[in-house]
Amino acid sequence: MDPQQDRTKRYAASLEKTVENTYHYLEKTVEDFKERCLLVSPERTVPRDSILDIREGYKEIRERIGEIKSIQQLLKGKYRQYVRPNPMRDKAITEMGFLAKTCYSKFEYALMQIQAKERGKLLERLKEKKRSSQMKQAVPLQWFQSHENQTFFIEGLDLLKEPVLEVTPASGEGERREESLDTSQGRQSLTLFVIRGDPLSLDELQSQMQLRERDILERYSKDELRGVLTHLRAVDPSEIESILQRFMTGSRFSDLKCLLLRIESQANLGNHLFDFIEKMFEEMVEGEVRTVSI
Repeated sequence: MDPQQDRTKRYAASLEKTVENTYHYLEKTVEDFKERCLLVSPERTVPRDSILDIREGYKEIRERIGEIKSIQQLLKGKYRQYVRPNPMRDKAITEMGFLAKTCYSKFEYALMQIQAKERGKLLERLKEKKRSSQMKQAVPLQWFQSHENQTFFIEGLDLLKEPVLEVTPASGEGERREESLDTSQGRQSLTLFVIRGDPLSLDELQSQMQLRERDILERYSKDELRGVLTHLRAVDPSEIESILQRFMTGSRFSDLKCLLLRIESQANLGNHLFDFIEKMFEEMVEGEVRTVSI
């Protein structure tokens, strides 16, 4: 045999051997790949490493089958006379490729179901968190111990959302009055106040404090008074301070501390407000009247 022809024959045989070895490798690899894909389902937790392994495995199977097909084309063309056709093996290789593709498609579909399930759980957690937040916001600040006072306080908070109706004289009639919206005065507002100190001093102060009908005063504890002042117009903070300071005039009230809380946003009326109040009282000195906005 011609040396060149002999070399060509040996080369064709090596290509055929490569196809045969790769075929046997794929038999086991595709079967293992199939088993790994079957383990992925919406009912199971799939580790990220397993997902990456399956994707890499499918990529390798496709590359190996692609290599086989390239070699087969070469053998059926240039080296056709040196090898015998093996239709059964060719059919098995094609079927392995189809099987791997089918398993991978099912894997990706199962993965989509898992991701959809996880998104559903996440959305449910977010909804629950939102519902919980809304419930917390819906519970007003427990400012008073008295149920009646707390009810009036809640009603006052609700009125903060409504425009102010100012009573003004009607044109041409001195005695007749009507309600009209006065936007220059803004909305109704509230000021909370806390007065702390000696119980005996608070007893005397409480007996002397005469508030308006729309205001609320409560002896919250033996050493604390709490109240709410309702404003139907814009009020300067110093005006409110001066009112409380007039009540507290005299040496017998010099040990008391008074904190005024102007409500600017209901969003800040959470239980954390009590911690803020404690911090303020720690900073204040006896006889001090302080105003803060919340």
